[in-house]
Amino acid sequence: WGHFGAPFASPSSAGSDGAVGEHCLSGPRQRPASCAAAGAVEQRRAVAAGDRCIGGVLSFGYFRLDKQTKVTRRQAKPVPKIDVPPGEMAFPTIDGRTAALPAYHVPMPNPHIILFAHGARDPEWARPLEAMRERVAVLAPECVVSLAFLEFMTPGLIEAVSASVGQGAASVTIVPVFLAQGGHLKRDLPLMVAQLRTAHPALAIDVLPAIGEQPAVINAIAQCVADVTKVARVARAS
Repeated sequence: WGHFGAPFASPSSAGSDGAVGEHCLSGPRQRPASCAAAGAVEQRRAVAAGDRCIGGVLSFGYFRLDKQTKVTRRQAKPVPKIDVPPGEMAFPTIDGRTAALPAYHVPMPNPHIILFAHGARDPEWARPLEAMRERVAVLAPECVVSLAFLEFMTPGLIEAVSASVGQGAASVTIVPVFLAQGGHLKRDLPLMVAQLRTAHPALAIDVLPAIGEQPAVINAIAQCVADVTKVARVARAS
């Protein structure tokens, strides 16, 4: 004897003649509890009827080796196409039918991005940073984007990462919004990251280089400088 899929009943639960219905997910739906409570006679009847659940576990069909050790089963049939609802998977059956079952999965937490800037005493200093945060959130909708500051403003980096952990984050990417690698990024930031990794050992923390050192940012700033100075020259000439 052999079976397709998960085992659900011993061969002895089949009829004495060894005849087992070659069905998969057919027949009326039975609850596992009722199947487990059924006696041997009910189990044999369920097998012969091709019921879905025997012995408390889903059935996926049996095949039998006869005395000549040849496999006896129905000839394979083309599996018809069906419309599978979102969130479900299609499973072909031995008798040519197709059944749809729910697809169970564990959703992954959204990645978090923290824009880390210096900070200032003037509240208006952070307005471009907030505009940048909003733009990143639009361009990366699968990410949770927030701001953090080194000093003068809140939240600090430690508080921002702790807030991300409280929201269920499994990974955090810290993007220093600095024009270049200075003392803050070479000394202060590594100390804070080491503290965060000790406090949250299960959290994956990535630290990117200063955003101002990215070629795309350098090119964008250069293009902006060329454009605004050209406008100023034209305005002065007129």
